[in-house]
Amino acid sequence: MAVVHRGWWGEMDSCQRLESIGMSIGALGAVATVGAMGTSVVVGGMIPVAVFTILCLIGGWVLLEGLKKSEALEDRDLPFLGEWSANQLNLIGDVGNSTEAKLDLVRQANECVDISGSYCGGEVFDRLLDILEEKMSVCQRFSVRILSCEDFVSGSQVARVKEFAQRFHGRISFVMTRKEVYLFPFVATMDNHVKLMVVDGRFGVLGGGNLCDAFSHRGIEPSRGLMTSEEFVFGHRARDIDVVVEGPIVERMSEVFNREFERWGERGSQVGECSAVERGPLEYVAGGDECMLILGRYEQGSHNRIKECYLDMIRGARETITIAQMTFSHPEIVQEVKNACLRGVRVEIVTNICHPGAPGGALTLGIVNLRYLQEVVAVGGSAYGYIRDGEIYHKKVMVVDQTETIFGSFNIARLSCIEDELVMRVRSRSFAEQCLRNIDLDQGSVIEVGRHTGFVLSEPLGALVEGVTGNVFQ
Repeated sequence: MAVVHRGWWGEMDSCQRLESIGMSIGALGAVATVGAMGTSVVVGGMIPVAVFTILCLIGGWVLLEGLKKSEALEDRDLPFLGEWSANQLNLIGDVGNSTEAKLDLVRQANECVDISGSYCGGEVFDRLLDILEEKMSVCQRFSVRILSCEDFVSGSQVARVKEFAQRFHGRISFVMTRKEVYLFPFVATMDNHVKLMVVDGRFGVLGGGNLCDAFSHRGIEPSRGLMTSEEFVFGHRARDIDVVVEGPIVERMSEVFNREFERWGERGSQVGECSAVERGPLEYVAGGDECMLILGRYEQGSHNRIKECYLDMIRGARETITIAQMTFSHPEIVQEVKNACLRGVRVEIVTNICHPGAPGGALTLGIVNLRYLQEVVAVGGSAYGYIRDGEIYHKKVMVVDQTETIFGSFNIARLSCIEDELVMRVRSRSFAEQCLRNIDLDQGSVIEVGRHTGFVLSEPLGALVEGVTGNVFQ
């Protein structure tokens, strides 16, 4: 079912709204221009004509942008909703263990590794480059492709990858993505936020973990001088999960990576050339966890598939909803959670709130989260704020009725409908129980949110803070 925006413009999707706004501005400018031409001598020459002509041009540009985006949606040449398949899932509930598991998988790889790290950098990325150099020196057919934003990657690391590209020609490719600014449906930046690894086409890793120091056992050493950007955003350490996957869905994960690598290779800066490894059909050992991959993108507009998947799961809840999330501020999802509370579903939410020891990301997003948490508490839900000093709560998990789970890179925020995001929907009681046990471990580091806990922003100011900060703190 298509989700539409409701307001003074009626029921329109984002592209229809853009077309409508463009036509309105253009029509206003055209009418005003005609009137101004008749009165220009009286009111001061041709200045009014020029102003209103500019209005016409702006309206026409906005209209064309809407039509272009409508064509993109109508074309529907967009990433798919994956088919259900039976797989084996292994939850890793500590980011340090998850980072070590990823590095171990790279060490054990025989043919190729594909990494969409989202945020790569620091000592963790140096360790990865050490392993890759050794692998490519020993195994002549080993290749690697890496996709990362440029925020935390150092100049020396880029130089090292360039040196690899010369030594191991055709076997390594590194794409650094650059944020793209979009003015609709609100001012935001779009980037690749997918956190995915595929090894030899057999093993996949999906979750919220980045390949940077905040997601390692050691964490980030406190700065003696100015904070690094990573330390400011994540604090000294992040609290998150990743999942190692084995089964037929790994083939789908490879397809997603290929699409993302091609998409961002055309938009970002690329070091080295490396093609996808051609392989025949692989035999997978089927597991007991039914899984589906869902990829969300900006082009999907108000029909963002991950958002709609969240809404579908919440609407279908009968007994319980447990949410462990970095953010909780998407209005449509919040409203459906409130509706679930009103029909008797037991709701529990754990997320960031502002507190004296919060890192930059948790501090600012926590202020926005708190407003929506209080709305849920007001209708009978339970909400908890993560308050461990120097740590950011980075999980992105929801469990419904203790049987169905969704996890991945998607934050419950408006801005996650702009980013490229990947999640997995799982039907498995045993996996849901693993996730719930992991969330229970956070109870020693949270406080309960009441209806009047802390400082709350009004809707306009809250939306502004979320828009300005959410592009950074993902």
